[in-house]
Amino acid sequence: MNTLGVRCTVIFAVGTTVLCIKISALCQKTFTVDFLQKKKKANEGEVPQYYVENSHLAIVTEEVFDLVQHELRRRQQKGRHTSAASIFSNRIVCGECGAYYGSKVWHSTDAYRSRIWRCNRKYETKGSPCPSPHLREEELQNGFLKAINQVIQKKEEIIEACSQALRTLNDTRSLDQKVARLQEEQDMVYGKIESLIREMRRWPRIGKSTTGAWKRCMPGVTS
Repeated sequence: MNTLGVRCTVIFAVGTTVLCIKISALCQKTFTVDFLQKKKKANEGEVPQYYVENSHLAIVTEEVFDLVQHELRRRQQKGRHTSAASIFSNRIVCGECGAYYGSKVWHSTDAYRSRIWRCNRKYETKGSPCPSPHLREEELQNGFLKAINQVIQKKEEIIEACSQALRTLNDTRSLDQKVARLQEEQDMVYGKIESLIREMRRWPRIGKSTTGAWKRCMPGVTS
């Protein structure tokens, strides 16, 4: 944490709840191959599947469901167990090697017992420890509170910056104008094609007059 003079990043992800049911259902994911032996098989295209939207009442909103799926994918990409024993678990990233900080207990059996946080790869490479320092839990808590207070002091500024970013991202006026212009051009081209087809139907045979009509309807196209 920068407030403690240590190169690391604190990550607080949203949507860590794993109990979630979506309101839509995919039917016939499996099918019965032999109804006598009741043998089932995963449906890999042998029979139709049906996706039913709003099939049942939702336990959570669809937005929360999507956030949970994103969090599950993030955990799977790490390829190791995700700890949630502490609010700081899997939240502090070492600025030297990119590993997470983990909690360790010093002097666990005497009066000097204390909990510290250090890089989980501190001594992974023999003879070349990670240079990042350890942090006592009290220092970590105080640094987190200091960072939160700094954010609160700039709350209005941060909210305005986020609101401006949202307005910019959601402003689709230029795209809408471009779509409308392309639609008009498309309608114009379709109109010229239909006009050419109607004119060609009146001709007994295709000849030089066809080329002239084509050039009149589509002046920007060369034969």
